Order: sequence, then structure tokens, then C-alpha cells
Amino acid sequence: MRWGIIAVLAACHARLVDPAGGPDAHPTPGGDAPILDGAGPGVDAAPLGPWGTPTLIPTGTGPADDGTMSWSGGTYVFALAANGTKHLYAMTYASGTFGTPALLPFSGIAGVDDESPRFATDDLTLYFGSTRGGASLDIYAVHRATVTSPWGLPAPVAGPNTAGTDKWYAPCDADHYLVVGTTTAGDTDIYEGIVGAAPADVTALSSAANDTSAFLTRDCLTTYFASARDGTTDLWMSQRTSVNSAWAAPTKVTDFGIADNEEDPWISADRRTFTFAKATVAAPAQKQLYLSVR
Repeated sequence: MRWGIIAVLAACHARLVDPAGGPDAHPTPGGDAPILDGAGPGVDAAPLGPWGTPTLIPTGTGPADDGTMSWSGGTYVFALAANGTKHLYAMTYASGTFGTPALLPFSGIAGVDDESPRFATDDLTLYFGSTRGGASLDIYAVHRATVTSPWGLPAPVAGPNTAGTDKWYAPCDADHYLVVGTTTAGDTDIYEGIVGAAPADVTALSSAANDTSAFLTRDCLTTYFASARDGTTDLWMSQRTSVNSAWAAPTKVTDFGIADNEEDPWISADRRTFTFAKATVAAPAQKQLYLSVR
């Protein structure tokens, strides 16, 4: 582990308001429940129903992927590719409407990739993968004092960074995190660790193919990710009964009826908003972001 330690932020369950985002599109309940409609603590009394037809998110010109929403629901962060390099952009989101994308102030360095963002559960830290420290992606974090404060300067995160590729750092309320890292075989797997410590490969989630785009719910009990284990990159989901329990065997997400490559899943805490990236098999580099609600 070649980077310095940064401070570990305490998790916060309070409902937040994002800068320039207005009220939450969907109020965040006090903690997630497993994604099992109509059962379990904190789940809606009535079933949520099917997901709506995914609609294109207006991200501007160029391939876009790596989308993630703040937990308060008011800001959407994603990666936009230009000249072979990814930079992070943000735009407001409220009631199904997106604002104009703007480059995040710490991103946009020539020749430096910034990608795979995830918010901390209090929305005061944004984690992302970056090559600003060398040739391979490592996990960096930027902090802000409040959700209306400006972002600080990026710093490397203690624990997940290795000599290989490290991206998609996804924390939860119990000081656990998932992260995507390179294996000795050269593919990427899903790893899990305690904040500040190195992670271990989650063999129940990983496969011999590339597994990526890790997302973890705030209660640490549900993960969505992307995997090429079936030959094309698709969305998969797994759950567990407690933070120390084993992950169940992953199941493919088929709710959106898409045959093309899908990745980069994100689901809101109330389980009513889902975003992901997809590309056609014929043009896998031309990714775009999509939103589905229910």
C-alpha cells in the first residue's frame, strides 16, 4: 500500500439536500432494506411494481458511463470520454429532469483518467478511480464540509490501492466497502474490506471473467455489479442477511429487457430510481447512460 491514510468519515443517516438540486426526487428512508419488494424491514407496504422503460440521460457529446447519484438524489456524477481520456462531470437531478453537465473542478487534467465515482453515505465525500498518481487507476477521494460547500483537493484512499487497477470504491454505513481490483490472472474481481484496511477477493461474487461496476447499498446488504461471466457484460445482483454473512450466489438482472452490454448500476435507497450504462454489442465503446423509475 503506497499511499497515505486519509481521515475516515463517520456515516450519517440524515436526509440531505444537494447543492442546486432542490428537494429530493425520492426521499431517502432511514437505511436500506434488501431489494425484496413487499418484505423485510423498511420496505414499502405495497409492491413497487415493474421498472419503467429506460430513457437516455442527456450527458452531452461523447461516450458516457460510470454514472452515480448522490444519496440525497439531487446530483448525478458521471464520466465523459474525450480523446481517450475520462473526466468527471456533474449535473442536478430533480423530478426526472437533469440540468446541464459541468466538469467537476478537480477533474479535467490533461492525460489523467478520472472515473467510477461513488458517494459516501453522507454525500460529503466522493470516491473515484484516477490515474493522477501513476499509470494505473487508484482510489481517490474529495471531501466537502456540507453538501453546498465546494469540493476540496483529491487525496489517495488508504486500504484499496494496489499496483494494479483499483476502481469503483463503494462504501456503506457499517464501515465496509466494495471495490473492483485486478487479479493475478489479469481480470477484475469484486473485493470487500473494512474502511482503512486492504480488501479481500469476494469469491462468491467474482468469476473468471471481468467483474466490475460495484455498487453497495447503505445497509451493506445488497450489491449490484456488472460481469462478463455469460459472454457479454450484464448486470448482476446479490444479497446477504447481515454485514458478516456470506453473499448469496449472484443472479442476473433482467428487469430492463436489454440484450446489449450493460454496466455501472446505481439504485436509490427507496428502490424507485435505477441508472446504468449500456452499449450495443456492435459498438461497445459508444456507451450512454440510462434512467429507469417505478
